Amino acid sequence: MRIPESDPHKAAIQAISKRLGQLYPPSRVRIRENKQLGRMELRPDIYVEHRDGRRWAYEIVHGNTTKLKEKHEVYMGEGISDIWIVSDLLIP
Repeated sequence: MRIPESDPHKAAIQAISKRLGQLYPPSRVRIRENKQLGRMELRPDIYVEHRDGRRWAYEIVHGNTTKLKEKHEVYMGEGISDIWIVSDLLIP
């Protein structure tokens, strides 16, 4: 069961997605928020697929870091570069 996202978490996702869209136009990348990644059963906050095959997953963490290493290893195994944003400003 997914925990509802807090307002600061949603705002961070929107801000990062907007900036990625400015840096990488839709003709070069696909940017998805909360996209289920197939059989991995992971749902990164922001998922980016470059036309050249590179893939990025952005995760915004606020508080619970218990599964960070496990998720990182899954991303690595799938060839996805994961970017983690951990901020005490997002911790309730």
